[in-house]
Amino acid sequence: MQVKVLHFVCGDKMCGAEKLAYLICRNLDSKYSCSYLCGGEQLLEQVSSQGISCEKVDLNLSFFQIINSVKKSVISQDINIVHAHDNKASIYAYFAKKIFALDYKIVSHIHSCYTWLNKASLYKNIDRLFRNRYDLNIACGNLVYDYYLKKAPYINKKKLKNLSNFIDIESMSKSSSQDVDSAISQYNIDSNKFIYGFIGRLSKPKGLMPFIEELAKYRNKFNDSIFLVVGSGEEEEKIKAVIKRYKMENLFIFTGYKNSVNVFYKIIDVFFLPSLYEGLPMVLLEAMANSKPIVAMNVGSVSEVVKNDVSGLLIKGGDYKDFVNKLSFLKDNKEKMKIYSENGFRIVKENYDVSSQMIKIENIYKELLCSNKLEYKAV
Repeated sequence: MQVKVLHFVCGDKMCGAEKLAYLICRNLDSKYSCSYLCGGEQLLEQVSSQGISCEKVDLNLSFFQIINSVKKSVISQDINIVHAHDNKASIYAYFAKKIFALDYKIVSHIHSCYTWLNKASLYKNIDRLFRNRYDLNIACGNLVYDYYLKKAPYINKKKLKNLSNFIDIESMSKSSSQDVDSAISQYNIDSNKFIYGFIGRLSKPKGLMPFIEELAKYRNKFNDSIFLVVGSGEEEEKIKAVIKRYKMENLFIFTGYKNSVNVFYKIIDVFFLPSLYEGLPMVLLEAMANSKPIVAMNVGSVSEVVKNDVSGLLIKGGDYKDFVNKLSFLKDNKEKMKIYSENGFRIVKENYDVSSQMIKIENIYKELLCSNKLEYKAV
């Protein structure tokens, strides 16, 4: 029989967790039938346009209405596994299963080193209550796996797997020179300047606010540079206000959210990630697949893929002074940039391409369902 897997994300845009779920749906073996449940119209349209069956759940509804929507998706598609990405989706999947007495396995995918695990908190108590009730938990990288074992000693280690994030390297090369020229023209990017690039959600965990505060102290080092920021989020207006307060508008270009970001990797010279905390960021893998040197905070599983002074520069978490200084240093060291670019591409190609990771996902699903005595055969 064909195994049916529902990937459930609460996001409404194609960010890290949403992109990983999409890649799994696109690339699983034909013995699996994958579908997608998401939290917004924009993501629904984007996923559906790629030929993946996708439905939307309105997260503004009541809790009971949300889990009722999950129930309807599961029943209508005869789902065997709900692969829930992050905590909200996992909890919704659990309550839908229990309240409506449904028969499916729950995989809860941990996409970050959650800071609320560092001390007693409501979130940690909720996690303690539900984490071992899921059939399996997946950490998105080696250090995320270790972090969870250390900070959440209540977790059943037998129910925790490690699966590093991955990307489709082949798709990274699809932007044409015409696409690049069009983007440069649309956003009035001065190609004669050095381009630092950030791609991601403009939210507190990404660390842009403290980064900009520190950058303002050294702005004269970057008169020949542009900071290209691709994305949107709840801190966008605050970030722009701080930039305006420091009169640094000439240093920054904001594009807003983009369904496809591949073209922007072609434009930038150095990718920077000033995050307060992370999992294993998809954007780092994508930047390295585009042969871009990296400057990143050493948080989460970032150091799993970015090797300091090999494929980029790692900065101690929270040290924004050193972060800004390393950005300036790399700009003036083209030979280092070349070495980091070449090494980064090799690391990602050898270890984080979708082609080498799908068998791991399939084995996880197979192990789960063997306990249910489902038969496996290609269709």
